[in-house]
Amino acid sequence: MRLRRLLNRFVDLSLGRKLGMTNAAGLLLAGVLICVALGAASWATLRSDLMRTSQIVSSVLAQHVAPAIQFEDPISASELLSALSVHREFVEAVLYRADGELFARYRRTADPSLPGPSATPDDGARMVVSVPVEAQGQVIGELRVAVDMQYAYRRVLLAVAAILLVVLLVLGAVLLLQMRLVARVLAPVQSLLAGMRRAGDEADYSQRVPVAGRDEIGELGASFNAMMELVEERDRAMEHLAMHDSLTGLVNRHYLRMRARLPDADEGRRAALFYIDLDNFKAINDTIGHNFGDRVLAAVANRLMSLLGDGDMLARFGGDEFVLCTSLADGEDPVVRAEQLRRAIGAPLQLQKRELLLRASVGIALAPDHGSTVSELLQKADAAMHVAKDNGRDSVQCWNAAITQRANQRFALETELRQAMQAGQLVIAYQPIVALASGRVTGMEALLRWHHPERGPVSPAEFIPVAEESGLITELGAWVLERACIQVRNWHAQYGPLHLAVNVSGRQFRDPALVDTVRAACEACGFPTDLLHLEVTESTLMHDTEAAARVMRQLVGLGLKLSLDDFGTGYSSLAYLKRFPLHKLKIDRSFVKDLPHNADDGAIVKAIVNLARALDMLVLAEGIESEKQHLVLGALGCDFGQGYFYSKALEPKEFEQFMAQRHREPQRSEDDPPARY
Repeated sequence: MRLRRLLNRFVDLSLGRKLGMTNAAGLLLAGVLICVALGAASWATLRSDLMRTSQIVSSVLAQHVAPAIQFEDPISASELLSALSVHREFVEAVLYRADGELFARYRRTADPSLPGPSATPDDGARMVVSVPVEAQGQVIGELRVAVDMQYAYRRVLLAVAAILLVVLLVLGAVLLLQMRLVARVLAPVQSLLAGMRRAGDEADYSQRVPVAGRDEIGELGASFNAMMELVEERDRAMEHLAMHDSLTGLVNRHYLRMRARLPDADEGRRAALFYIDLDNFKAINDTIGHNFGDRVLAAVANRLMSLLGDGDMLARFGGDEFVLCTSLADGEDPVVRAEQLRRAIGAPLQLQKRELLLRASVGIALAPDHGSTVSELLQKADAAMHVAKDNGRDSVQCWNAAITQRANQRFALETELRQAMQAGQLVIAYQPIVALASGRVTGMEALLRWHHPERGPVSPAEFIPVAEESGLITELGAWVLERACIQVRNWHAQYGPLHLAVNVSGRQFRDPALVDTVRAACEACGFPTDLLHLEVTESTLMHDTEAAARVMRQLVGLGLKLSLDDFGTGYSSLAYLKRFPLHKLKIDRSFVKDLPHNADDGAIVKAIVNLARALDMLVLAEGIESEKQHLVLGALGCDFGQGYFYSKALEPKEFEQFMAQRHREPQRSEDDPPARY
C-alpha cells in the first residue's frame, strides 16, 4: 500500500520532476554499479598481484632456508625468515620440518601462532602461501608465509573512493547538463500547456505557442497552433451565427440587446426604437409557400437597410418582426421616421412575377423618455405595435402610459380567467334561433359567459381575445362543447330536436385534436351529430385554405354541419367559398342594424340570400332587434333569425322558462307569413 501511494504521488508529479528524479536515480545507480565493478576489478587485480609476489618471495626464501634445515640450524633459519620484515604485508612466516615439526618462526606482531599444516590456509583477514622446501630433489620441509590482507583492503578502498569521487563528479556534471537539456526540451511543452490552459479556462482561442524545431514536440506545437486557428475561425463563425439572422444577414435580438447603445440622460440626445411587424404575413406563407415568404422577408430587410443612417442598428427579431434602433437628430419627429419605414415596406414589390402590396404595423418607444435600457424600450415598442394592429393594422403607434396599463390589465385578465376556469365562474348561455317563416325555435347558439365575483359580468369581447392570444381558447372551447352537448341533449326530451350552434375560434380550428374532441363530446352524451352546427369565421378559413378544407371535410364526415359566421365582413373569395362544405351562411349584424331604412344593406342581404340558394345553403341573420327587421329579412328570404328581438342569451333555467312561455303560444306553419312579435 505504501509503495502504491508512493507510485501515485510519483505519477502526479510534473513531467520535469519525473524526468529529473528518473535521471538522477538512473545516474546514481549507474555510478554505484561502476564503483562496485571497478572495486571488484581492483580487488581481484591486487589480490592476484599480491599472491604472485608472495609465492615468488616464499619460493626464494625456501631455497635460502633449505641448508639451515639440513644443518639443523634454526637460528640461521629464523634470521633468514626475519628478512620478510622489509615487506609490510608479510606478517608471519613459519618453517616446518618434513615430519611437520616446527623448525623456525618469524612474526611481525604478537598475534597467536599460525595454525598447523592442516588448518585452512586463507581465512579472509590474511592469506597464507605455502611452498615446499627441497634439497637435492627431496622435500625436507614446508614454508608457510602469512600475508596481511588489511593493507590490501585499504588500498582497494582508497582506489574505490578515488574512483567514486571521479564518478560522482562526472555524474553530477552529466546530471546538470541533462537537467538543462530536459528544461530546454520541456520549455515548448510547458508553453503548450500554458496556452491550452488559457484557451480552456478563458476561452481565448488566440493563443499560439512558439515552434522551435521540427521534432515531435515542434510538430505538436505546430498542430496546436493550427488547431487554435481552426477553433478561432469556427468560433468567429459560430459567434456570427449566434448574433445574426441567417436569412437576411441582419443582427438578431441577442446582438441588439447586447450592443445597442442608448444615450445617457445627461447627454441631451434622444433615441428611438421602432418595432416593425408585417401585417397578415402568415397568409403569404400559407398560400404561396415558406420559400417565397423567405424571399419576401429578405426583400423587406433590403428595403429597410437602404434607409439606415450612421449608427443605426437594424435587427430581425422573429418570423416577420424587425427592430430598428436609431439616434434622433434635434427636432426630428420619430413618427415621421416610422411612416417612412411603413411606406417603404408598403411600396409594390415585384417578386417571381408576382406583385405584392405589403403592410406593416410600427410601434415606437423613445429614450430617455420611455426608458433607459434596450429591454424597456423593446417591451414598450412591442406593446405599442400591438395597439397599432388592434387599431386596424398598417399604422404607427407611439407608446404611452395607457398602453402599458392596458397590457397589464390584459395580463391580469388572463390570470383571472385561468382562475375562473377552476373556480366555476364560467357559465354557458343559450340564445334562441328562430325560423323566420314560422317563428318556431329551431335551436340555440351556445355562448360563454363569465360572472366575476367582484367585477360582475365580464364581456366576451373583453376576455375572448385574451383567451385566444394565450391559448386558453382551446381548453375553453372543448369545455363549452362538452357541457352544451350534455345540456341540449337533456332538453331534447322536453322540446324535441333542437340544433346546437357552437363557435370555433381560429386557434381551435387549427388544433390537430379538434375532430377527436368533437367526436368525443358527442359520443359522451349521445348527442346527434346532425343537430350540431359548428360556426367558423371567414378569416379562420383563409389562413390556410387547403388545410381548412381538409379539416372541414373530416368534421362533416362526423355528420355535423358547418356555418360561416359574420359573412360579408371578411376577405374571402367566392371562388374559395364554393370549395368549402358549408351548410349555412350567417349574415353579420352590420348589414341588419339599418334595415329597413338602408336600401344598400337590403340589396346586400338579398345578394347573400341568392348566393346561398345557388350554393344550396341556408341563411341566418343575426342581430335582429326590431319587428321591422324581422319582417324585412323574412321577406328577403332569410331562413333563420337571431337577436334581442327574440331573446337575449339565456342561462339554462332562463332558457327553460323562455321555452315554456313559447310553448303556451299558438304554433304557426312554415307556410304562414313571418310571425310578428
